[in-house]
Amino acid sequence: MPEPPVQTQPITVGADLADAQQAVLGEVYVGAMERRGRGAEAVIDVPSEERMQAVQSGGVTLSFGCTGELLGLIDPVTARELADEYIADDDPGKALSPEWRDRVYAAVSSALPGEIMATDPSNAQGCGREDGLSAAEAAALEASAADDPGAVLPQHIVPFYLKPAMTRSDRVNVLNRVAGSLSTEELDRLTEDVEDGADAAETARDWLDTSRFATG
Repeated sequence: MPEPPVQTQPITVGADLADAQQAVLGEVYVGAMERRGRGAEAVIDVPSEERMQAVQSGGVTLSFGCTGELLGLIDPVTARELADEYIADDDPGKALSPEWRDRVYAAVSSALPGEIMATDPSNAQGCGREDGLSAAEAAALEASAADDPGAVLPQHIVPFYLKPAMTRSDRVNVLNRVAGSLSTEELDRLTEDVEDGADAAETARDWLDTSRFATG
C-alpha cells in the first residue's frame, strides 16, 4: 500500500523559541528526522499554550512537551486528581517512578484529540523539573497544586504529532530513539548552553553527533 502523501512531506516542528529548552529540543527533532532520511523544515515558533492547537490544525506536524505540563493544559481535572494522589504518595522516589511516568503518560494519551498521537515518553524530564528535589522544594511545588496541578506531576518529555503524518519508521527510528537516548542531565546541559547564548541548532547537532542516538 502506498504511503499517504502527508507521510512524504517535510516535517514541521512547533516549539516556543522564547524557551531555551523548547528551542533546542525542536532542533533535536528536526536534526534527528533529517539524519533518518525524513525531510524536516526549520522549527516554527509556536507559543507554549498553542502547541496542541497548532498540531491539531495542521499548522505544524509535530510538537512536544512535558507530560505533567501537557496534562495540566489539556485535561486539568484529571491533572488535579492525579496531583492529589501524587502528593499523598509518600514514596521518596516517586518523581523517578516508572509507575508514575506511565500513569501520567497514559492520562495525557487518553486526553489527546483523536487526530493527535503521542509517542513513547522519554526517561528525561524537563520543564524545570529536576530528578531530585529537596524536601523544601518538593513541599513548595506540591503547595502550588491548586493553581497548577500539572506542574506537580513528573515531567517526562513526549512528542505528539498529527496522524497519519508520521510513518512507523519515523516513530520508531527517530522519535522513540531520541526518547531512549536523551537523559535529564543531557537535557539540562543542552538547555543551559542555549540559555548561555549557544545556538540551538548547533547545540542540537553536537548532541546528535555524540549521543546514543548516533552511537547506540
